[in-house]
Amino acid sequence: QTKEGWWSDEMFRLLGKVPGGLVPTLDLFISSVHPDDREKVIQSAAKAREGPDPLDVEFRAIRDDGVSRQFQSRAEVVRDSAGKGVRLVGTTQDITDRRQAEGALRASEERYRAFIAQSRDGVWRVELEQPIPLDLPEDEALERLLRHGYIAECNDGMAEIIGLSRAEDLIGKRIESLVPATETRTVESFRSTIRGGWQNATIELKD
Repeated sequence: QTKEGWWSDEMFRLLGKVPGGLVPTLDLFISSVHPDDREKVIQSAAKAREGPDPLDVEFRAIRDDGVSRQFQSRAEVVRDSAGKGVRLVGTTQDITDRRQAEGALRASEERYRAFIAQSRDGVWRVELEQPIPLDLPEDEALERLLRHGYIAECNDGMAEIIGLSRAEDLIGKRIESLVPATETRTVESFRSTIRGGWQNATIELKD
């Protein structure tokens, strides 16, 4: 209502300001927000004040030293007896490093997937619907692998090895549908993997 506020010392430091050197106000806060993000912050605060949900907004801010950082503010709305929002109480975090790390991870994942998709080698990943305990007898572990294992990810190269045209045609298929019991070399490869504590993943697909 008054646009006045209270900030912890860390809040001042996050924005590159001297703790206690300025009177914290809504206008002071908004002035630090990147011009392109100010309207988003203002609208998010107004929506929280009028609606049932708390404030949760990400934005860029330009510190007093000119450095731009990314922040996330979360706050609960304190209401009067009539239910009208009278103040926000919350926290602001500097999430710049986290977002940069997430961006680097996405870029790395995209490069990895592009490499896999273009590889002439068959690349695959098997998932299990149910975990297989390491102490199960070999025959039971093999039976569970064949029954509960499925292709969760692969490239076109792997699909071609199986005799399919696209990776999409192979994803989701059960191991037991791809490995007939007559393919003794493949089954023995699975047994060898089980006996090796699931460390050996050299699998021969066909006789």
